[in-house]
Amino acid sequence: MTPESGQIITDLANGKNPESGESLPTNHFLQSPSVIRALFHALRAMGKIPAPKKKQKERRRLTEDELNEKQAENIKNGRPKNSHFPWSAEQQKNLAQSYLAGKLVKELAKSFGRSKQGIAAQLGKIAGIQFEMLDGMSKEVKQKRLKV
Repeated sequence: MTPESGQIITDLANGKNPESGESLPTNHFLQSPSVIRALFHALRAMGKIPAPKKKQKERRRLTEDELNEKQAENIKNGRPKNSHFPWSAEQQKNLAQSYLAGKLVKELAKSFGRSKQGIAAQLGKIAGIQFEMLDGMSKEVKQKRLKV
């Protein structure tokens, strides 16, 4: 690709006519959000612009008292103790290893203080596919998917 081609795509992505430098009319098809997004994806693929940085949510760590209070509230409301709490990397690793060792989702839910749906969702998230698909795979494929 020539530098001129890259500049043309950059101008179009920025809503400018590459020949005149004037702004494109707002009703021009090149001004539609899907076209602009595609042009920026092309620029990223060409290495002309960096990928946008993902903002990570800052989670304030709960104090021990706050944690105990929220867990008690979960139990009071009929939910598992750790329902709606984030998973640590270590918990994810232990979950994957326990699942691969043959523990049932029901058993995992009890030992991790989570719902069966929460366990299935987390295993699916780790594997990058829906849990139902993961559960029907061979142990070797599960190990690759769960990166253990």
